[in-house]
Amino acid sequence: MRRAEEIIAAHDAWRAELDALKASLDLDGLEVRLEEVHGRLAALEDRIMTARASTLEGFTLKARVALWHEGEEEEHLDPATRTYACSAGMFGASIMRDLLALDRREA
Repeated sequence: MRRAEEIIAAHDAWRAELDALKASLDLDGLEVRLEEVHGRLAALEDRIMTARASTLEGFTLKARVALWHEGEEEEHLDPATRTYACSAGMFGASIMRDLLALDRREA
């Protein structure tokens, strides 16, 4: 029984220390701000996604947003250096790679 009490006391002390640290960092305020930023970002993504791309610049913008959204970088789109299953994502990545390469040639 004494060991269980020691474990509970250690947990309670850890929890109090964690709560004090959270309060000192204002994590609740940061979380609220992060939710606001995510909301604004989602609204911007929706505007970009629903806009009809009719120029190379428009397609390039959509490709860059798609890459960012998927956590990818342009250099990771080379099929010679990346392996993934044949999927819609693979074809989408191929289109993004080609559009971005075309944009670089136009510049």
